[in-house]
Amino acid sequence: RNERAMSGKGGKSKKGGGRGGKKQIGDDSYGLQAIILADSYIHKRFRPITHSIPKMLLPLAGCPMIDYAIDLLIHSNVNEIFIVCSSHAQQLTDYIESTQWKNTKWFPKLQIHIVRIDGCKSVGAALRHMHTLNRIQSKTFVLCRGDCVANISLTSMIKKHRQRYKENTNTLMTCLFKKAHHNQRITSLEHDLFIVTDDNDELIKYENDRSQMTFSFDLSVFDEHDDVEIHHDIIDCGIDICSKSVLSLFEDNFDYESIRKELFDGVIRSEIYNYKIYASLLRGENEYASRVLDWRTYAGVTFDIIERWTHPLVLDSNTISHNYLFERNNVYKEDHVKIGLQSIIRKNTILGYAATIGNHCRVTNSVIGPHCMIGNNCCLENCFLFGDCQIGNDTRLSGVVLANHVVIGNACVLPKGCILSYGVQIDDGVALQAYTKLTLQKYNSDDADGEDEFEFDSDNGDAVGDDDDGED
Repeated sequence: RNERAMSGKGGKSKKGGGRGGKKQIGDDSYGLQAIILADSYIHKRFRPITHSIPKMLLPLAGCPMIDYAIDLLIHSNVNEIFIVCSSHAQQLTDYIESTQWKNTKWFPKLQIHIVRIDGCKSVGAALRHMHTLNRIQSKTFVLCRGDCVANISLTSMIKKHRQRYKENTNTLMTCLFKKAHHNQRITSLEHDLFIVTDDNDELIKYENDRSQMTFSFDLSVFDEHDDVEIHHDIIDCGIDICSKSVLSLFEDNFDYESIRKELFDGVIRSEIYNYKIYASLLRGENEYASRVLDWRTYAGVTFDIIERWTHPLVLDSNTISHNYLFERNNVYKEDHVKIGLQSIIRKNTILGYAATIGNHCRVTNSVIGPHCMIGNNCCLENCFLFGDCQIGNDTRLSGVVLANHVVIGNACVLPKGCILSYGVQIDDGVALQAYTKLTLQKYNSDDADGEDEFEFDSDNGDAVGDDDDGED
């Protein structure tokens, strides 16, 4: 990913600043800016782990989730990034300040700012704050969620949006969608997305309500549009190319919890506003974009990266802090990995820095983070170990998530859906029930609401999850 990011030359724009003239506020020559929304605000999908760290720092195929969004923006020639956050903001700030993204030698033109909004509860409040700060000066900016992963460049999409805006200043935004079957492993079971577009890709209707058994739209749309297309086999990538006027809409609508549900409905159905929203649909087999919305999509995107569907965004492209070796059957090994006698590392597995696997072990479809120690005669399948975990001898793990510094004793059994947060320790001989969640944090009864049950099979994409409201 570092090689891919470096190809963007630190976010340097391909277009010049107007033959050396002064940059005008609101002009595209100001440089391309972007906002990353680093909080989901309404979701509790990754608790209890996100009690301790922000979702954006969860390791995704060996790298913090936020790195993928930053890489996408750099590769799309973004010069200035504002990361808007409220939950665990100091941790996110410390991480960004300590990473390669702040290295002026490699990214001399890139500026990254952390915008902390304590107590922010909605997307609307976050964007109203950005409007108040008045830091977005270019006519066009990128708005993306921090959980998006994509191997594309947004330059052509940005160019088309700018052209539309030049022809009609009521052009509000262009939203990115990706063709995907509704049962594909990167689709959330909570979502059931329909969109209607015309032959110019203008968005006529957007509906994402799984509780509705039918989909309908007013036939009066044919009074203004000769042809329309209805799309169901798509996912919303959480990436928007926006005109500057988008932020002003949140000056009074700061209570919006979802851009998609409330802003779209207000704009598309409004007889007062004459704004237009467009859809950009990725159709190519080599074009990848998705979001990490819950544990199902977390696993799905992880295995897409491992299986190289995201190429060239793959592990062996090697970021600054990683040096993965790619082997057959999609096995990735970082430096100083140790594997014991007669242990078998099967397909789709990541072994992080200095990970140790004991004798007579079997590991498949799993991510073993750095400095993890696996005992003898263990079996791990569909597991995600963040780092510094210790697993005793004769232990069986299947479909579990272990945060950092988790210790599991000898002869333990952890079945599908178990999630153990930071520092949890399990004694010898313990067998947990499926979907057990353990944390050292004080239990809050609200945490039980909206929690999903994590179960994932990388081969067929099966998963189980409870219903909940959608995430923006």
